[in-house]
Amino acid sequence: MELVEEGGKTHVLLRTHHCLGDGASVWKVYMTVFDMDQKLEIPSIPKGPKPSLFSQIAYIAWSIYVYVIKLAKLFLTNESTAYFKQPGSPSKRLAFSSTLKVDETKVIGKAIGASINDVMLSAVAGGLFDILPPEEKKRAENGGFLRTAIPIDMRHPAAPWPTTNNRFSSLMINLPIGVSDRIQRTKAIVKSMGVAKTSLEKIFTMFINRLSWPMPKPIMVAITHSFTQRISVAVTNVRGPPVRFSLGDIKLEMFRGFIPPPPSVNVGIAITSFANELFFSVATDKSIDATKLMSAIEAEYRAMQAATAKSN
Repeated sequence: MELVEEGGKTHVLLRTHHCLGDGASVWKVYMTVFDMDQKLEIPSIPKGPKPSLFSQIAYIAWSIYVYVIKLAKLFLTNESTAYFKQPGSPSKRLAFSSTLKVDETKVIGKAIGASINDVMLSAVAGGLFDILPPEEKKRAENGGFLRTAIPIDMRHPAAPWPTTNNRFSSLMINLPIGVSDRIQRTKAIVKSMGVAKTSLEKIFTMFINRLSWPMPKPIMVAITHSFTQRISVAVTNVRGPPVRFSLGDIKLEMFRGFIPPPPSVNVGIAITSFANELFFSVATDKSIDATKLMSAIEAEYRAMQAATAKSN
């Protein structure tokens, strides 16, 4: 906690490290500490009919098939460009977007049949392509892709959270940076995310991670690096509550999240929502211009707004 003097006002800056908890866990703490404009109800998840034993076996078999194919492609297929696989550095570069709007992003998504996260991932894909050098753009054109790791919360929405913690797994998709048509690019992301979220990928990945925990540190590090070396970008979506926070008469004016790039990954992008506000943050190694990438992502977002408005 620190005080920041700006524009004749004194602001209290609260910084929370990931070691205390992931984004969903930290938001739970804030919801306990701060006052909210209105009370939030815990979402109820309707229970559907129990699937048959055959359906469960078929689902597990399909999930294993999807995951094995994905792992095989991970280690046997290279990404379309190695521009974002430059040597890492201890120092990082950080850039934040201007304030976007949740409701405006929903309009974009509704026109394409995409979620807010899908729309933002499409803007990220376009921005990553835009900052490639000309020779790298040629390699990535016509179907080029970058691998992206996306953390995903493993908690049940109604489960009690007695303490802050880190309980997440991750999904991996190919970002179609080589698809120039913004609507088709977003639809490709919707399809990839649909398969990843529907399958048991997040459970399999968490299982592999937990298998490595008891191992000697050199082996654990080697396993981690074997995966991260095949990924160029980490993107996290920290979804905050749809209402404003306050502490007495003092309003929480701003919330920003960022994700430092994991080992062997040059770019970490955080998508953060709070009330009706939506933000990007970009954290990069010094080999990548964070401000340039941030500007490119914002430009892609605005272009997607225009493209969907025109299609309607």
